[in-house]
Amino acid sequence: MIDKEKQGLLDSAARDLALLGSDIIEVNNAVNDLVQEINRLNTHYSEISEGMQKKIHGLKNPAERRYKNWVRLNEEGKRYFGHIFPSGIIPTKDILLPQPAAFTDDKGNIQSIDKIYRVDWNQLTGLEKTALVVQIGKKNNVPFDDMQAEFEKQGYIPLRQRYASGSGTTERLLF
Repeated sequence: MIDKEKQGLLDSAARDLALLGSDIIEVNNAVNDLVQEINRLNTHYSEISEGMQKKIHGLKNPAERRYKNWVRLNEEGKRYFGHIFPSGIIPTKDILLPQPAAFTDDKGNIQSIDKIYRVDWNQLTGLEKTALVVQIGKKNNVPFDDMQAEFEKQGYIPLRQRYASGSGTTERLLF
């Protein structure tokens, strides 16, 4: 037989194990609840993401966006901007012809002169603007707010001609 002291320790240990077991069950239930909530949020996020993609890219047919002037991205342009403009069509301020532009470093020194199309800032969606500012800002190591302020001030984003395969317009006076 077990003496009273040992029996008391065994009883105490059994109570502690029972409490610990119920705590483990509660933690397990809480983890399961969290996993279910994460799955629900992932599903919700996917639905939102799909909806945002449709809003970002507009209608599937680029002609349905009805830009007055546009440029079509070539393969290099699609690699760089295709995730923002999957149709390959970007609105421009210019009618057909690219314009010469000087590209400077952060000290104002001219790095290169290249022909550009002026992407029309005002025709872009908010998400397209944000995506372009982030991408161009990272590439040029310029803070987001500075880059966005510059584009807003100019009213356009320069798109180098090498990213384009052509341009178009709905202006009938030219034809």
